[in-house]
Amino acid sequence: MNNSNKSHNIDSKITIKLFGNIDYSKIIFPTIVLLCAAIISRLPYEFHRLLFSTGKLGAIDLIQRYEEVKIWFSGEHVYSILNSAVYPPASYLIMWPFMGFDSWELVRWIWAISSIIFLAIFIKIILKDNSINSPLSKTFWTLFIIAHYSTGITIGNGQFTIHLMAAFVACITLISSRQSEWNKSILGGLLAALSLIKPTVALPFMWLVLFIPNNIYPALATVLIYIFIAIVASSFQQQGIFELHLDWFSLGMEGASWSSKSSIVNYDSNLLLGKDIGYGDIHSLLGAVDMSNLALPVSLIILALLGLWIYFHRHCNIWLLMGVTAIISRIWTYHRVYDDMLIILAIFAVLSILRNKINLEREKLGRFLLVTLIISSLVPASLRLLPSPWDLFFKLGQLTLWMSTLLYLVNSASKEKRDTANLYNYKIHNFRSSL
Repeated sequence: MNNSNKSHNIDSKITIKLFGNIDYSKIIFPTIVLLCAAIISRLPYEFHRLLFSTGKLGAIDLIQRYEEVKIWFSGEHVYSILNSAVYPPASYLIMWPFMGFDSWELVRWIWAISSIIFLAIFIKIILKDNSINSPLSKTFWTLFIIAHYSTGITIGNGQFTIHLMAAFVACITLISSRQSEWNKSILGGLLAALSLIKPTVALPFMWLVLFIPNNIYPALATVLIYIFIAIVASSFQQQGIFELHLDWFSLGMEGASWSSKSSIVNYDSNLLLGKDIGYGDIHSLLGAVDMSNLALPVSLIILALLGLWIYFHRHCNIWLLMGVTAIISRIWTYHRVYDDMLIILAIFAVLSILRNKINLEREKLGRFLLVTLIISSLVPASLRLLPSPWDLFFKLGQLTLWMSTLLYLVNSASKEKRDTANLYNYKIHNFRSSL
């Protein structure tokens, strides 16, 4: 039997198990039709927002970044001019190749084309690294990623999520070979540094860059490349590099604090989870109980605990580690609905656990979570805009599912680590017995 047939059989068995004893062919084709319908209903509208809409929702994030880049490279102090400037100095240099043009229309088209390219790269890496080889399975998972409610919103807003996720997934899969080739270290470091265009999403993944390889070179390359980018970016400003970073940090914290409070002040019944500002993160939770002053220390504690956990589980399945990191990245600081794309990595982490039989004791739970995560990814994100308390079905439902998945992934990592240790001890015992 050739590899493609083996892959098809594995994918078929996985899907049959997920949906009970129902015939695979009777499930997968209607599901693909449903995914296509979701894509058709979402992407034309989102690309229209990105490329043509002149209203307040048209490329709403991209136009802010475009204005910030223009101000930055004109030499003016963007942090004292625009409250929306919540990105560090290095980010504006990384943005420049996409946004450093006079024509706003050209920038919109460049961003649209780059979004399609980076989404294709993201999908290709995921399919290849998870050994999803059969045409039917490739079709299903490709359509699923495109149909995810956050994918369209990311495109319509002109957000970075697609670009940076492609960068750091490429980085992690590259360095996870645990080989010390210098070219992989430099390329991995470059990809990691570029993904830090949005630190609130990418920073938790830097623990993987530090602990996954057998050496420190990728992490060192990341730091050196990022410092170089920051120095070059700061050279366009009158202020020094340290002052610029302090200004960025101060404005970023003020913005996150205001947004988390606004979620509650403007919509008093949306306790704990926010409205259209941000939801499902620790900043929204603390803002709801008027404790935004604790947002920074709590976020740093969560980040530190993630680092410790990854260190002690660094030899576990790489997708399992990425899944845990993705969920923590989604909840550790302020985020909006487009950053729900991070949960796609958690979905493939669950799939990897099932395919590699890492946690047979919780296999039924894994199947249930995978199916539920897929279904929840296709619901309209506009449900979060319903009047309270109806919006809580979306917000609380998503957060509950994320946390349940996080617990499942952590449990599976512990199981894999324990099984690996038992196997090692068994081999040592047999070796000593043979002497």
